[in-house]
Amino acid sequence: MKSHRRAVILSLVTATAAHGQLSDPALLARVRAPVFTGSAFVAPPGQVIRLGPASLEIERGFLFPAVVGSATVELVFIGHARFLFEPPDEIEAGQLELFTGSESLDAPIEEAVLVLPERAISLLQGSKIGEPRPELLERAATLHQEWVAGAERRSLGVDSAIFAVLLGDAALTGYSAGWLRSHEFGDFVVELDVEGTEPVTLASFRPIPLSRFDRKRVQHEIRAQQRKDRWLDLRVNDLGVWDVWISAPWPARNQALPTPSAAFEPRHYELDVRVLRDQMRLAGHAKIFVDTQSDGRFLLPLQLFRDLKVDRVTDERGRELFHFRSGDRVLVRLPEPSRRGEDRVIEVDWSGRVLQWVGRSTFDLQETSSWYPHVGEIDRATYDVRIEWPRGLDLVSAGDLVTAGRSGSWKWERRKLQVPAIAFSFAIGKFTVDRRRVGETEVTLAISRSAPRRVTPELRERLMQQTLESLAFFEDKFGPYPLRELKLVTLPRRYSQSHLGLITLSDSVLDASGGSRRDTAMATVAHELAHQWWGNLVGWRSYRDQWLSEAMAQYASLLWRAKAEGGEDEILSAMSAGWRHALGRPTLSGRPLESLGPVVLGARLNSSRGQDAYNSIVYRKGAVVLAMLASAVGEERFLAALRKIVKTTGVLSTDG
Repeated sequence: MKSHRRAVILSLVTATAAHGQLSDPALLARVRAPVFTGSAFVAPPGQVIRLGPASLEIERGFLFPAVVGSATVELVFIGHARFLFEPPDEIEAGQLELFTGSESLDAPIEEAVLVLPERAISLLQGSKIGEPRPELLERAATLHQEWVAGAERRSLGVDSAIFAVLLGDAALTGYSAGWLRSHEFGDFVVELDVEGTEPVTLASFRPIPLSRFDRKRVQHEIRAQQRKDRWLDLRVNDLGVWDVWISAPWPARNQALPTPSAAFEPRHYELDVRVLRDQMRLAGHAKIFVDTQSDGRFLLPLQLFRDLKVDRVTDERGRELFHFRSGDRVLVRLPEPSRRGEDRVIEVDWSGRVLQWVGRSTFDLQETSSWYPHVGEIDRATYDVRIEWPRGLDLVSAGDLVTAGRSGSWKWERRKLQVPAIAFSFAIGKFTVDRRRVGETEVTLAISRSAPRRVTPELRERLMQQTLESLAFFEDKFGPYPLRELKLVTLPRRYSQSHLGLITLSDSVLDASGGSRRDTAMATVAHELAHQWWGNLVGWRSYRDQWLSEAMAQYASLLWRAKAEGGEDEILSAMSAGWRHALGRPTLSGRPLESLGPVVLGARLNSSRGQDAYNSIVYRKGAVVLAMLASAVGEERFLAALRKIVKTTGVLSTDG
C-alpha cells in the first residue's frame, strides 16, 4: 500500500513538473480543460486547510486530485467539514449577516472544490490512499465537472490565476480559492488573490431562475447574437447576480502576506481609431505607455468590452505577445518577468461591435469607457487620440482639438487630453451645434437630430445658458475648468454621463415643459457638470470612496440650484426632507432599504437583496451627509476646503 501511495504521488508530482515543457497556448488549453484523475485520498480527521483568514476543518472524507494545466492544483472534497471565518470589522460583519443571518461564519460543508496551486501535493503526501464507493467517486467527478462548467470559476478568473502560478508569477504566491457547498448556506466561494486591493473575498452566485423552455429561448438568443459578433463568450450559466458577503484586505496580523497593488498603471494612451458606419464596427490601434510597479509579474491584464476582440499585441521591441480572455479581462503574457520601475510600451490592435444606432441618425457606444483596452486599477493617464469616421456624420469627443481633415469619404480629428483622465469617449451622429466661448473655454452644445421632440432655438439657448451659469458657479466654488474645450451632447438614451471634457446627456433634459420635469433636467445638467471636478479632477481610490464622487456631484448640483433660484433654505431642506422615509422602504426580503449597507459599500449595495440600493443610498443619503457636514463646519469653510482639495489633489488622486 505504501509503495502504491508513493507511485500515485510521484505521478502527480511528475505531472506538476511537466508544464514547463508546454507552449503558452497548450498550457492554457490544459488549464481550461482540467483532468479529474480518479485517485482518492483519505482526508486526515482534524486536518485544517488554511484559506487565508478562513479555514476548512476536516472531520472526515476524501480528497480527489484534479490535474489542471499539467499540474495538480485542485482538490475535490467529499465528506464532512466546517468552514470558519471571522469578519475583520463591523461593516463586513453586517454584510455577512445580511446574506447568511450570522455575523460570523461556522458553516457545515459536505462538498467542495479547492484551488491550491502550491499546496495540493503537500496536502496529499500525508494522506492514505482511499477506496471510496463507486457512487462517491462518480459524485466527486460530477462535482468537478460542475465547477469547471459553472459561472464561479470563470468569474473568479481561476484559469488566469493557475496559468500565472505555473509561469512562476511572483504576485500569485499564496493564491487559493474554494467553491464550497453547504446544506445550510448553499453554494459560496472564497478567494485569496493579492492582485486585488481587497484580496479576501467570500461571495455567492445566484443564477437567474429559468424554466426549461426559457433556458432554450435564452440559448437561442445568445447564439443569434453571437452570429452577429455580439455577446461573445456569454453562456446561459453566466447569467445571474453576485452577492459579496465579504471583501477585505489581508489580516493585519499576517505580515507574511504581500501588500496588494496593481502591477501596472498607464501613463499615456495613443489611440488610432476608425469607425465603420455600414458594419457598425470599430477598429483601432492602441499604444499604451505603462509604468511597472512590482517585480516578477508575467501577466499584464487589460480591460476591454466583451464584444471586442484583441487581434494582436506587441511589446516595445515589436515582439508579438500571447494573450487570452479570462472573464472580462484580456491577459497578456510578458516574455520576461516584470521589474519594478521599468517603462513598458504595449501595442494592441482590436476590433468588433461596440457601436449601436440610437434613433434615426446617431451612433452610441454600448460601453463608453471600455471601447479601447485599459490598464491598471487607478488608470489615470493622458490621451492622444485620432478618430476617423464616415463623412456624412459629425463627431463630438473629449479633448482639445489638435488638427482635423478629410480624406475621400472620411473625416478625421486628432485630439489631446493633457490632464490625466480615467477615460476618453465620443459620440457620432447628426447634431445641431451651438458654441459659446467663456473666458479660455469654448463650450459646445450638440443636440442629436434623433431627439424624440422638436427642439426649438429657445430651448437650446436655455440649455446653453444653464450650462454657462453652472460652469461659472462651479469654477468660482471649486477652481478653474482645466481644459480649453467642454462638450455637451444629448443622446436618445436613459442615462447621462460625465467624462473629462465630454458630457453626454439623456435627451430627457430637452423636455420643454415646466414644473418638476424642468427642475429634474436642470439638476441633471448641473450634476454631470459638477462631475468634471468631482469624479474627474478628483476621483476615488477604490469602490469604497466612490460614493464621494456621486454624493459631491449631487450636493453641488443642489447647491447651484439653491443659489440660482434664490431659495437655498427651501431647496436644501427639500433635499433632506423624506430621505429617512425613502431609505426605510422595505425590500423584497422585508428589510428596510438602509439596512443593506452604508454608503462606503458602493456598487456592492446592488445585490439580490436590493437591485437599486446603490442609487437610493449613495445619491440621496450621500448628498445629505455632505450637506450636514457643511452645516456643521459652515458652508464657506466647507467650500474653501473643497477648493483646496481640487487644487492640491486633483488629477493626482485616483479614478472617478
